[in-house]
Amino acid sequence: MRILFLTSRLPYPPHRGDRVRTFNFLKAFASRHDVHLISFIENNDEREAAVELESICSRELVLLGKRRSLFNITSRALSPMPYQALYYRSARMQALVQAAFADGAFDLIYVHLFRMAPFVAPLLGRRSLGVASNTRAVLDLTDSVASEIELSIRHRPVLARLPYVLESRKIRAYEARIMPSFDEIWVISEADREDVLSGTSGARVEIVPNGVDERLFDIGSSMCDSREVVFVGNLSVPHNIDAVELLIRDIMPRLRTAEPEATLRVVGQGAGDRVRGICAAADWCNFTGFVPDLRDAYRRAAVFAAPMRFAAGVQNKMLEAMAAGVPVVTTPTGNRGLKAAPESEIVVASGAAEFARALGEILSNAGRRDALSRAGRQFVSSRFEWSHALERAETVAERS
Repeated sequence: MRILFLTSRLPYPPHRGDRVRTFNFLKAFASRHDVHLISFIENNDEREAAVELESICSRELVLLGKRRSLFNITSRALSPMPYQALYYRSARMQALVQAAFADGAFDLIYVHLFRMAPFVAPLLGRRSLGVASNTRAVLDLTDSVASEIELSIRHRPVLARLPYVLESRKIRAYEARIMPSFDEIWVISEADREDVLSGTSGARVEIVPNGVDERLFDIGSSMCDSREVVFVGNLSVPHNIDAVELLIRDIMPRLRTAEPEATLRVVGQGAGDRVRGICAAADWCNFTGFVPDLRDAYRRAAVFAAPMRFAAGVQNKMLEAMAAGVPVVTTPTGNRGLKAAPESEIVVASGAAEFARALGEILSNAGRRDALSRAGRQFVSSRFEWSHALERAETVAERS
């Protein structure tokens, strides 16, 4: 089977949530099929990084100019098209996709995120006219972006809220228009499935979860004498920046009243001055930044803190921590997509005081920590594998 794989970001290196998903899907597809990648890149460094994909797939890359992208948004701000889709408008990308589609040589087209759908959806509407009529198409929304934006609005400055309100409405309307054109829509959790289905009919929406790095399961139990709380994530995205600020400003000071030796380690790429500054202001906070192997961060941690106030889908960082045997404390929002069992597989807390108490109980109780570690690992190992994507792709392609 030949698969056309479309992404807005190069799926390498897999150091952030969307790239983790696309890279591992790409590998899974390529393990049994011929995959051709068409992806945007932002600079020549990414063009060089793409060489690492040589053994996995053939590829065509389109340089995305930031100035051009910003012009696309400002010049069409009143368009019903979501800003994210406008940002990625490209005649070069459209030409490559149209040529690949018209060739009819692909059995399946995988489209990652709604922002890439404008390059494919109009062509799917012409399948009844015989244009690559046998080619199946999957749109991987991953999670409900509109829902995440809506949850974030009340945490943003009042004067900055209007663009986000408009964007969430545009996304919901656009998804409702284009989803029925695809043979299947993929999301990462049941919560996201319910959300995207609420705005449309006639679309087939399937849950295709992420997997985790299997090496994480080889890490030994958390160190019994550790008093380290860890947060891992892409530190350039709003929901993770908000979580770090909440930890340092409101949660950790409360925790340290009961556990004076408790420290926080913040790990992840993309940190700006805002995150670096707030970490530097607390002498009990260790800012590590990017690490090439996350196992090093999990080995020393006693507990993983994920105080997510707005986030959609399933957070990879929580899956990875649980796979590594590190107990996770999160919010109801953080567990919404994951649906781990509260108190046995994960700890769910609301508000800074309750969150701090939950962290303290794990730090002070080795037996509790070990029980959560074992249950969390079992939860992840039984539900989250990258092979699900391959199986689902083959099912779609074979559908008559």
